[in-house]
Amino acid sequence: MTCRLQELRRRTVDGRGVADIRMLQVEDGPGRGQRLLVVRNAAGIGFEIAVDRGFDISSVTGAA
Repeated sequence: MTCRLQELRRRTVDGRGVADIRMLQVEDGPGRGQRLLVVRNAAGIGFEIAVDRGFDISSVTGAA
């Protein structure tokens, strides 16, 4: 089912219920100081992007 942006805004109070992006920084281990973008959506699909490694996708999780 495809919703236009206006329809999506009407149906949800908080957009984070549909998708969310957060920037994190690794605090310990070999990746110390590395910045990650953590992306996820309501369907259970998520991935991490390593900002300081040329925006490589470092991990992917998904609903089966």
